[in-house]
Amino acid sequence: MDQKKGESKQNIDINSMLGRMKEGIKQDSSAGKKGKKVYPEGRRFRYRKKRNGDTTEKRKPPRRMISMGKTSKIEKPKPRKNNTKKKKGIESYVYERASDDQGIYLPKVDWSQAIKPKLGGQAKEGEKDLKKVDEYYSLVPKNPKPGEDIFAYSHITWNEKKNSLIYEVHEPSLSKKDKELLKEIKESIEERLDVDFDDLAQIRARSYISEKMDEVLSILGRDLNPMRKKAINYYLERNFIDMGKIEPFMKDPQIEEISCDGVGIPIFVYHRNSRYGSMETNVVFEDKDELDQYVMRLGQTVGKTVSMASPLVNASMPDGSRLQATLGTDIARRGSNFTIRKFTENPLTPVDMIEFGTVDPRTLAYLWMAIEHQNSVLVSGGTATGKTTMLNVVSLFIKPEMKIVTIEDTAELRLPHDHWVPEVAREAIGEEGSNVVDMFSLLKESLRQRPDYIVVGEVRGAEAFVLFQEMSTGHPGLATIHAENPERLINRLTTRPIDLPPSLLNTLDIVIFLRKVRRGGALLRKIDQVVEIKRFSRDKNVPLMNRVLKWDPSSDRLVNENPSIVLNEISEIKGLTEDEIKKDIEDREKIIRWMVHEDIRDLEDIGMILSRFYTDKESLLEKIRG
Repeated sequence: MDQKKGESKQNIDINSMLGRMKEGIKQDSSAGKKGKKVYPEGRRFRYRKKRNGDTTEKRKPPRRMISMGKTSKIEKPKPRKNNTKKKKGIESYVYERASDDQGIYLPKVDWSQAIKPKLGGQAKEGEKDLKKVDEYYSLVPKNPKPGEDIFAYSHITWNEKKNSLIYEVHEPSLSKKDKELLKEIKESIEERLDVDFDDLAQIRARSYISEKMDEVLSILGRDLNPMRKKAINYYLERNFIDMGKIEPFMKDPQIEEISCDGVGIPIFVYHRNSRYGSMETNVVFEDKDELDQYVMRLGQTVGKTVSMASPLVNASMPDGSRLQATLGTDIARRGSNFTIRKFTENPLTPVDMIEFGTVDPRTLAYLWMAIEHQNSVLVSGGTATGKTTMLNVVSLFIKPEMKIVTIEDTAELRLPHDHWVPEVAREAIGEEGSNVVDMFSLLKESLRQRPDYIVVGEVRGAEAFVLFQEMSTGHPGLATIHAENPERLINRLTTRPIDLPPSLLNTLDIVIFLRKVRRGGALLRKIDQVVEIKRFSRDKNVPLMNRVLKWDPSSDRLVNENPSIVLNEISEIKGLTEDEIKKDIEDREKIIRWMVHEDIRDLEDIGMILSRFYTDKESLLEKIRG
């Protein structure tokens, strides 16, 4: 009985709702189509906005379509056409293009003759499918000789369960007895240890370990076959002298970053091959105490004490790598963790940047000319977009005889110039903090050194004010900063903690914006745009930028968008015509292409080529033509 009442009530509600909807539908006589239904104003199935004094309740749309018979049917309202036209040209208040009479266009590029990047270009057949990756290479030793024993090697392959690439480290396998013997020998050596390995050269330290192992084996009366002895000796050297479990990663020049996220979590590595990117490994810290002790050991490596009271470490390792570590206290929920950002043994050069597809020879030739004529350059981008690498590359174009002062918080820049003063900030040594030498102090002192160029690793605080003041006094500056686009760059520079006066930004000449893009499964670093500071707008209270080059994703090229004001100023200063300026850029481009063709990557060789360009340009070009 109750069920019938409920059904009758439901039918009444539906019928009454249908009646109300029929009353609201009118014939549209102006449409010219018989039977077309329109809704009166305010009767569409949507929420009605409540205006001042309007007591009408919001009407909810029905959850489903309801049939009204054979001839009548409620239709969904058609989406409105968006008649707003796309704005052409400049899309931001920051940009203001230079007119043709204000600047000079860069020479056109013959893309048919352009250098194809080795990484980031079109993948060859068979390279597109990551599931087919099966790569091996030796780690210890790095370059084994014929017949030489290999103690550690890497294997990069596809894992079906993880549905991703896996980086596996293979080291000598030890039996249970061998592991017990290794532990016993290690404890015995620690008891007899009477020397600090930091005071010994690597070769002498390894000989010392081998001698101590022989002594312990003799005392224990154990006689091992050569292979077992070599394996145990490898682990002793790895744990005493080297970096323990992560030593194979440290030996791999292709690894850019090592990341341990906590106890029982596989270590992740970031490969320099953009097709591989971030990969899980088979190396894990299973025990909490083991990981805690390892983080403390990392702290000792960089001369820092890690404890419950001071659980954070941020420092530069002896090989120049960056270390950030956290001891597993209440602030690390998954246990101790660390991240090591490795740097290449040899710094990346213009040749590397071109082959990676980050930049093309014409753009480098333009930047070369701009830096030679003492223009200030800022390299901007997000995290891990290659800002410091790009800064190092463009700094190579500074004339060899110029005095350069570089200021960093972590030593990363490497230049071939003889007249180079590298300085690194340091934290307090004493408890009072009186011995702090920060980047702000170093920048202030650099003015007394009378540098021709000042290069700052990264500006993130008060040191930016000193740098821009120095640029305004005629000292060209080069630096990096975290900002993804012009709007964010201006916001970053004009707000705390940097807080520069907007008018001071007019001392900057060129900004290079970098970005990370994913193409064909590979994560690549690209120059997104190159802009010049045109003028300062008092109305908008911002510097206006002229975008010279813009990356076109469809063609994967840097397109010359607007004429260059910097080139126009150079032509006026040197008294050169537009054709002569373009010819000069083309000559520099030929030299860069020649370095790529000859695979010239050594810093000293690059320095000699640039020096010869300044002293005997014609003979260098003649050699290239020959």
